[in-house]
Amino acid sequence: MRRNGAPPGRDRDSCDFSPKSDDSAKKCVQFSLGKETTEVPSFKSESHGVPITFASPRSREALLDFMAATIQAKDLRTCSILVICQQNEEARQVKSEMGNRDINTMLLEADQQATRQMVLLWSQGYIQQVFVACDDCLEMFEGLPVDFVIHTALPPVEKFKERLDRLTKSENKAEMLALITGAFKEETGILKKENGKAQNSVVKSLKNLENKEKASELVCSTRALTRGKGSVKDKPESLKESLPEEADLEGWQTPPEDQKVDYNHVGGSQCHMEALVQARSRLGKASSSSRSSTIDSARSTMASGRVGFARSQFGVLAWSRDLIVPCYDMSGVVDLNTTIQATMKTMLDGLGNGHQARGAQRYAWPHVSCGKSLVAVGPENIGKTWCYLPSLCQRTHEQMLLCTEEHYGPISIVVCFNQRNGNQILQWIIKLLNPLDPGGSQIPHDQVVYLWEKGNVQEVADRLSHSVGILVTTPDMLVLLKEWHTKEAPIFDLDSVKCLALDNLSGMMRRQPDTTAKMVDWIIQLLNFGPDGSQLFVTTRLWPGTLMQKSLLPLVPDVLIVFKDPLEATVYGGAGLEVNLIRPGEESRSLVQLLRDRTLSKERIVVMCHTKEEVLDLRHKLTRAGFRSEGIYDDGGLTTATQWRLQSLPLVLLVTDDMVDKVKCGPIDQLIHYTSPTSWTRFKFRFSLLYKNYVSSCPCKSVVLLQQSDFDRLWELADFIVWHQLPRPDHWLRVLSECRRLKDKPSSQLAKLSLCDQMSSYGDCFRRYCHYRHIMWREELQPPANYPGEGDFRFQVLNCYSPVQLAVRLNELYPTQFYFFSQPMSQLGQEVHVHYEVEENRRQHQKPKAGEIVIVRNLKRYERVVVIQAEDTKVTVRLLDNGIDRLAYKPSEIFVCEKRHQEPGQAMEVRLIGIEPDTLERTWSTDMRDAVRSDFFNQLQGKRMRIFSARVKCVLSRTIFVDTVVDDKGQDLRSFLLHRFHVHEEAMSMEKLRGVVNASQPRPKDF
Repeated sequence: MRRNGAPPGRDRDSCDFSPKSDDSAKKCVQFSLGKETTEVPSFKSESHGVPITFASPRSREALLDFMAATIQAKDLRTCSILVICQQNEEARQVKSEMGNRDINTMLLEADQQATRQMVLLWSQGYIQQVFVACDDCLEMFEGLPVDFVIHTALPPVEKFKERLDRLTKSENKAEMLALITGAFKEETGILKKENGKAQNSVVKSLKNLENKEKASELVCSTRALTRGKGSVKDKPESLKESLPEEADLEGWQTPPEDQKVDYNHVGGSQCHMEALVQARSRLGKASSSSRSSTIDSARSTMASGRVGFARSQFGVLAWSRDLIVPCYDMSGVVDLNTTIQATMKTMLDGLGNGHQARGAQRYAWPHVSCGKSLVAVGPENIGKTWCYLPSLCQRTHEQMLLCTEEHYGPISIVVCFNQRNGNQILQWIIKLLNPLDPGGSQIPHDQVVYLWEKGNVQEVADRLSHSVGILVTTPDMLVLLKEWHTKEAPIFDLDSVKCLALDNLSGMMRRQPDTTAKMVDWIIQLLNFGPDGSQLFVTTRLWPGTLMQKSLLPLVPDVLIVFKDPLEATVYGGAGLEVNLIRPGEESRSLVQLLRDRTLSKERIVVMCHTKEEVLDLRHKLTRAGFRSEGIYDDGGLTTATQWRLQSLPLVLLVTDDMVDKVKCGPIDQLIHYTSPTSWTRFKFRFSLLYKNYVSSCPCKSVVLLQQSDFDRLWELADFIVWHQLPRPDHWLRVLSECRRLKDKPSSQLAKLSLCDQMSSYGDCFRRYCHYRHIMWREELQPPANYPGEGDFRFQVLNCYSPVQLAVRLNELYPTQFYFFSQPMSQLGQEVHVHYEVEENRRQHQKPKAGEIVIVRNLKRYERVVVIQAEDTKVTVRLLDNGIDRLAYKPSEIFVCEKRHQEPGQAMEVRLIGIEPDTLERTWSTDMRDAVRSDFFNQLQGKRMRIFSARVKCVLSRTIFVDTVVDDKGQDLRSFLLHRFHVHEEAMSMEKLRGVVNASQPRPKDF
């Protein structure tokens, strides 16, 4: 007697397995794993109207590999798969082996309460995983639609008939695969006898599958099994590699009930099942993911190497380690309080957004309502704040109901980019919380506390000594507030903080990078984001990769990351980006050169164009160059795109911007931008074609053909690269600077403009919009006579304007003689103030001119300034003795400077050469400046004015460039900056400054 049972007989009473006429030929199903392609003997039969494929792998490993490859070939979005084993031990072992092959399965056990509900959810499409069950669970599937059934071994005839009876009662007739185990020759011999002829029929290729799209997706899925690298267009036939070793199947027999099986059980399956049941209950009326929908969901690795679920729908890309289930609107999130839902509907109606969830909200609302964390990335005004705010308010309210007099500190903290943004969020919070506690009868504590100004820090700290609902503030105020948190008087309770929201994190990092870093470091030490701990909500316009990967994401393993910006998703998804600068008219030649380096029979390439006319013209040029191409510029081309995706046609797809959201390309190898669209938004949207690559974990690359004269697009791409700390595009930046100089043509109008400070400070200008002059006049090159020309010099620091820009006064020439309100003054400065403080000595200047030294009252003292620009209603001046600030005065506030006080200015500008902020605008943040002021140029106890030293590197106009500044303790400023901040160290600074000098021109004569 056979251990696993014989296949059923041919008569109809015992199940008719008569072979189909087209199956009489000998067949082998081919499947690929890693570098191996294996053929599995098989034949097809039919019973109860259900097609059944009997396959007999040659070894235990081959059986498992074949099962995994078969599942990979199916689309779990549209195909429900059930794997049936005879006993629980066998089912556990199958689950473990499938897990080792990257197949996401779920084990069902009949004695578990959640099993029946899980089966119901699975049949409705809410769960898109492969179920592994034994015969004890089979009655739960009776009458339910099942698309594909795998029998891991043939049971006795009666048991097999029982399986068929239960699984064929639904209108949806399942396709079945029965794996024949046991002694190979014995099994196949019986099969031959039962069917009257040899059934070792051959299936030549997976692309002859009835559903070609499934076969196409098998190619992508097989990449997860393939160890080597290859193109997303690799066909199943091209995956043939070495065959697996043959082994006897004796080790893979279904064991008796009393026999123990040694297996590696993937733990936590029941917990996962119960979690999914809870997730489904939260969804309520959420629209199910129809089996015919176009949702892309798969186990994905992404760029970070973390395995999880990735989905692409509603114009967004979502990734999480947990199952991702979207909703349609707020009513689909059962865990959300009905009062909050009603308030939200009213508020959203007022905003004109309607009740339907927006793209990011569809994934975020169900996820955060389960107590999990969220990161939402995308442009402004897409509803990122509303992704987390309802759940934050609800959880805060529920926790406040449990607070007692012993509790202290906020339950939730919302950190905003600035006060304006924070006030808007504050109003939304109040509107959401008020209906939960009408009249304030339930909660005696403050529901909301906000902090915007330094003067209110102590008051807010006092209020936080008791329990508070939500604290709304900014990064700098939170950093100040934490100084009031001590062991003796704590105001933040580690266990009480349940939610932390960082709203517009990228804005914080641009405006206050040092403060934001301090805040994040403190948050990591303060809060616990583990199970039952705090939820983290982050919204950001740009993906802050370094901060997220190193600091925040490791804290929140349950996080959901949602991208509404396709270009930002390329950083997280690991897509390559290459920009080729070309001259006008070289687009087609450059594209042809790119295509000659590619193999169209193996690679999928999409070329983006702006208009239909460009597509038609480019198609003609490619045809002449010997390349096949098809244009997709209206709905009529979508069929072509589908055929291209499914049949791996060796041609290039040409797509217009209007068709990006309609064309379904699947994973592609290269996305080439032939021309630029009209806007940056449309350009970024092109990268949504790469979403399928992230879902399938397929490598991809985007190549941009960009004209050197396209300043705006070049600047936007350079800013993107610099922000994400990718390799600095120095060649592009030189092109940007050259574009600036080409726009400046000497004229009388140009001569009236002030010199761009980036040119005088760095030797070039990268600003996107700059209304200053980028050519120096030769008269401006000469420094004042009292400036040091070379060697070391000692000085006092009058002011620190940025981490690299100082106003100093030479200690030897102009020693401090007097202090006015703690400000040092030289002998001349004291004389000027004392003299012009007397009203009789002041004479109003009737007509000040540029370059003239005059007197003004600044900070309660009279001092000398030089006129920069004089207008009828305003006079712009620059300080001469106590700084280098530029100030504006009314003409009536300008006084005549007597001739005896007409001396060169004593204040000098000192700048560190080669240290720049790592942004194209080159704007130093105020918190970085304040950190240098307080931590490097701080006044030592007992010393009212410290003396610093430096060595002259070069002098250009009124700026002394130095390598570093050294204090009286030997500490140098350059090392301080490089160690403390993320800055750019430019090695070509001297060459750039020399270039400015060499490019200088005479001032136009008509000025």
